[in-house]
Amino acid sequence: RLEAASKDIDVLIAMNEHEAETLGKLKDIKAQLPLMFATGSKMFDGYRRDWQEGNLIMEEYDKVSDRVIAGVGSIGTIAQKNFASNVQEMQGMVDTSILTTIILIGVALAVAAFLGVFIARAIAKPMKDLALQAETIATGDLTVDVIQRSKDEVGQLAASFKQMVENLRQTIGQVGEASSAVASAS
Repeated sequence: RLEAASKDIDVLIAMNEHEAETLGKLKDIKAQLPLMFATGSKMFDGYRRDWQEGNLIMEEYDKVSDRVIAGVGSIGTIAQKNFASNVQEMQGMVDTSILTTIILIGVALAVAAFLGVFIARAIAKPMKDLALQAETIATGDLTVDVIQRSKDEVGQLAASFKQMVENLRQTIGQVGEASSAVASAS
């Protein structure tokens, strides 16, 4: 049992080699173990011989075991402090992650809004220009020069308007020539 307990403490010592306070307490406990086991065996033998002898040895055993128990308790206190510190550190990292995420979402929303406005203007401006040109044509003014700025759907619509204006100019020109021919023939 002593060997198993010593091995277990050696594992804990290896795990806490960078924690000076815990390491010192573990070494103290390990140093007390042989005395505690020896006193426990002595107490057991004392009880087998006589209750009073066992009780006397038990007082000695209690002193040794109290030192071990106090060492274990202080390790527990140290572990609680370390745990609280680790929790605070992790909370700080979580807070930083949340803040970073909020900032990134804000930047993404701003970029999306900017792109939305840019794309909307890129579509709306040519449509508005084309609508104004169509209104001018509707009043009978065929001197409008319809400008095609792109090859997308709005650009195709502008090209169709331009072709329509050209066709109307030719048709009106032909009608004018035909009217002049009829007027000069009469």
